[in-house]
Amino acid sequence: MNKILFLISFVLIFIKVDAQEGYDWIPGKVTYFSSQYVYLKFDNTSFINQNDTLYKKDGQTFTPALIAKFISSRSCAAEKIIEIDVNVDDDFFVKFYKRNDLAETDKDSIKNTEDRIIEKITTPRKQLTRKRSDIDGRVSVSSYSTINNYSNSKYDQRWRYLIALNGDNVSGSKFSFDSYIRFSYRNKEWQDVKSNFGDALRIYNLSLSYDFNTENKLYFGRRINPNIANIGSIDGIQYEHRSKNYLFGGVVGSRPNYSDYGYNIKMFQYGVFVSREDTVSNKFMKNNLAVMEQTNNFNTDRRFLYFQHNNNIINNIHLFLSSEFDLYEKRNGVGKSKVKFTSLYLSVRYSPERWLSFTTSYDARKNVIYYETYQSYADSLLDAETRQGLRFRTNVRPFKYFTVGASFGYRFQSGDRSSTRNYGLYTTYSRIPYVDLSSTVNLNFLQTSYVDGGTYGIRFNKYIFDGMLNVGSGYRRVDYTFTKTNQKLAQNIFFFDIGSELIYKIYFSLNYEGTFEEARSFNRYYLNISKRF
Repeated sequence: MNKILFLISFVLIFIKVDAQEGYDWIPGKVTYFSSQYVYLKFDNTSFINQNDTLYKKDGQTFTPALIAKFISSRSCAAEKIIEIDVNVDDDFFVKFYKRNDLAETDKDSIKNTEDRIIEKITTPRKQLTRKRSDIDGRVSVSSYSTINNYSNSKYDQRWRYLIALNGDNVSGSKFSFDSYIRFSYRNKEWQDVKSNFGDALRIYNLSLSYDFNTENKLYFGRRINPNIANIGSIDGIQYEHRSKNYLFGGVVGSRPNYSDYGYNIKMFQYGVFVSREDTVSNKFMKNNLAVMEQTNNFNTDRRFLYFQHNNNIINNIHLFLSSEFDLYEKRNGVGKSKVKFTSLYLSVRYSPERWLSFTTSYDARKNVIYYETYQSYADSLLDAETRQGLRFRTNVRPFKYFTVGASFGYRFQSGDRSSTRNYGLYTTYSRIPYVDLSSTVNLNFLQTSYVDGGTYGIRFNKYIFDGMLNVGSGYRRVDYTFTKTNQKLAQNIFFFDIGSELIYKIYFSLNYEGTFEEARSFNRYYLNISKRF
C-alpha cells in the first residue's frame, strides 16, 4: 500500500508544474535494430539524456515510442515503450527545449548544432567538403545495484565506466576517429578483475579513418559498418569508394571473440559489398549486397551472401527486406559449396492515411546473443517467444495526440507441441490537457506450448521546469502460468526514473524498478552521472 501511495504522489508532482512550449524536434535515423534495442544515428547527441523519450512522427502528431538507454557521441540505443514496427532509415525525434535564460554563447552552440544537422540531411555526401576539427564525446560512471529477500547474496552492485569520443578531421587533417569503450565489474569480483583486467573491458568501437578525398575513405580498427550491420563488429581494415549512386567497399579483419568480445585473429574474415541509393520523385530506394567469408582458426567456418533492400517508391508503402544465403557447408569434416537460405526479415508498412497504418512482418532470423542486457525474466521470456514468426500490427490516431495500436503474432516451429500466439494492445495520449502529461497503457497476452498469460501496465512521462527535468513512473502486472508444471509467475512491478542536467553538460539520472511477488521481492537501482564534451 505504501508503494502505491508513493506512486500516486509521484504522479501528482507532474500535475503541479506546467511545461513550456519552447522546443524543437531534433531527428535521428535508425541504423540498426535488434529485439531489445533500436540504434539511432544523430549528428550530435549533446541534447539527449538517458531516459529521454524519443517520438515517432505521424503526420503532425508526435507519439512517444522509445526510451533512450545508452548514448554515445553520435548514436543512441533505445528501448521500445509501445509496439511499433521499426525499419532502417526510419526517423525518430527528440524534444529539444529552448531555455529563455540561455547565455548568448549557449544559443550560438545550439544554432551551430542545428546547422550541422540540417547540413547533414540536405547536402549530398559527395558535395560535402572537409570541415574544421570537431571533437566531442561523453564519459560516464554508472552504478547498477540489486537487492532481494530470497537469495544468500541479497545485495549486488555493479560499476560501469564508459568513454565515448569521436573527432572529425582532427586539427583540420583528413583523419577522424570514433570510440565506444566501457569497463564494468561487480564489487565481489574486483579481486578477479585486478588479475585479469581485460575480462572486464569491452571495446565496442575503436576506429580511425582517413579521407583520401570525397570519394575514397579508409577505416582502421573495430567498427560496425552500417552498410553490412548484420555482420556486427569488424576488427581490421575497411575501405569505401563512392561513385555517383554507388558505394563500393571491402573489409579484411576478424570477428570479436564470441565469449568475451575480445580480439581474436583466429576468427579471420573478409568480404566485399556494394550499396546503391536512388531517389525517384522524392521517394527513395536503397539496396545493399555483400559476400563474406568467415573462418574459425583460419579454416572456413561460414561463407554467405547478405542482401538488404529498403524503399518507399510506391505511395503509402514502405518495404524493408533483409536476408542471408549460406554458400558453404561442412559435413563429416568435408566442406563443399552449397546454397542454403538461412535468414529472412521482411516488413511491409501501408499507410493510406496519416492517421492509419497497417504493418505485416515476417522474422526468420537466428537468435540474438547479448553481451550486455538489463532485461528482467518476464521481458526476456516475452522477447524470446515473440521475436520470430509472423506479425500483424495496426496503428490508428482517431484524434490529435491520441493513438491506439493492436498487434498479433504467430509462430510455429518444428519441435513445438503447439503454435505460439501473441496479442498486444496499447493506447498513448501524448499531451493530456492542462497537465501536458504523456501516458501509455500496454496490454500483452502470450500463448505458447509451455506458458500462458500476459502483462499489462501504464507509464507516465513529463518534462518539467522548462524541460530541465525529465520524470517518468509507471506500473506493470505480470501473470504467467507454466502449463507443464502449473506453476505461476505473478509480479507487481513499480518503476520510476528521473533525469536532469546538474550543471553545464553534466547529467544525472536515476532509475528504480521494484518487482514484488507473493513471498519474494527484487529491487533494481540504476544511477548514472555523465559529462559531455
